[in-house]
Amino acid sequence: MTPSEIAKLITITLASCPTPASFLDTAAIEDMTAAWAFVLDDIAATDALPALKRVLAEGDGKIPAPGQIRKIVDMAAHGRKRHGGDAWGDVLREIGRTGRYRSPQFADAVTARAVARLGWRELCDSDNAVADRARFVQLYDQLATEAVSDRAVASLPGVARPALPPSAAHELVGAVAKRLGGGS
Repeated sequence: MTPSEIAKLITITLASCPTPASFLDTAAIEDMTAAWAFVLDDIAATDALPALKRVLAEGDGKIPAPGQIRKIVDMAAHGRKRHGGDAWGDVLREIGRTGRYRSPQFADAVTARAVARLGWRELCDSDNAVADRARFVQLYDQLATEAVSDRAVASLPGVARPALPPSAAHELVGAVAKRLGGGS
C-alpha cells in the first residue's frame, strides 16, 4: 500500500473510533501510520479497505490492530479456519476406506499432521472413539490456528516461523537434553 492509502485507513479508523482517537496527538497518529505501513505494506488497498470495514463493523469501539486486518484479508483469500469436528469426519471416512494397514490420504494438511501426531494405527485400533475424537479435535484446532496465523504473516520477511524437519527437531531436543544433563 502507498502512504496515502495507509493514511486513508488511519483516517477512517480514527473517525470510526472517536473516543480512543481523542487521546492521540499528532505524533501518536504519525507513529500509528508508520506502524500500520510497516505491517500492512504488502497488502493491496483493495483488500485492506473491506477488511478494515469488517473489523470496524464487528468491533467494540477500540482502535483495531493492523494484525486484525491481515487476518481478515487472509480469511477472505483462504476461507475460515476449519473446525476439528469436520476434520474428524474425514478421519473416520479414511479409516473405513483404507483401514489400519494402508496409508491414509488427506486433502487437508492439518488433518494429516494431527493424524500423524496421534498415530494412524492407534486411531484405527482404538476402542474409545469419544476420547479419540476429543483429542483429535483439540489437536486439530490448535494446529489449524497456528497454520492460519503463520499463513497470515507468511509474506512478511523475518516473521514466518521456520519449519524444522522432524529429524532435526529430534536432534535439537536431544542435544538440549544432553546439555542439561538429561541424557539423550
